[in-house]
Amino acid sequence: MKRCDALQASLRDAGQELSGVEDQLSRAVSAGANDVSIIRQLEEQLDMDHQRLDTVMYSNLNQQTVCRSLQSNLQETLQDLNDVEQQLAHSVASGAQDYILLRQLEEELETHHVARVSMEGRFRDECVAL
Repeated sequence: MKRCDALQASLRDAGQELSGVEDQLSRAVSAGANDVSIIRQLEEQLDMDHQRLDTVMYSNLNQQTVCRSLQSNLQETLQDLNDVEQQLAHSVASGAQDYILLRQLEEELETHHVARVSMEGRFRDECVAL
């Protein structure tokens, strides 16, 4: 009987030990399930972050393309403006030369006019004297 009692005690101890191991296993499984859930959430967050990053990178590439296009347009516009400024400077220079030439012609015309009036006056005087 002692032996039976000892076996029963051993069995009871083994059952308690098994119960403790089952509790530990249950807690470990529960913790593992929580870890799996957390891992899944982190994976989903990582996927969303990747999508956001892709969107930002795509947007950045588009903005860079637009910026390069605007820079190109600006360079063309500046070149056009420079061409117009050169044409204007040339026109002003030509206009100034034309103005000077016109003034010279006006002065020459005035001189000829004065000479004509003077000659007409002498011609009349000579015609009256004849």
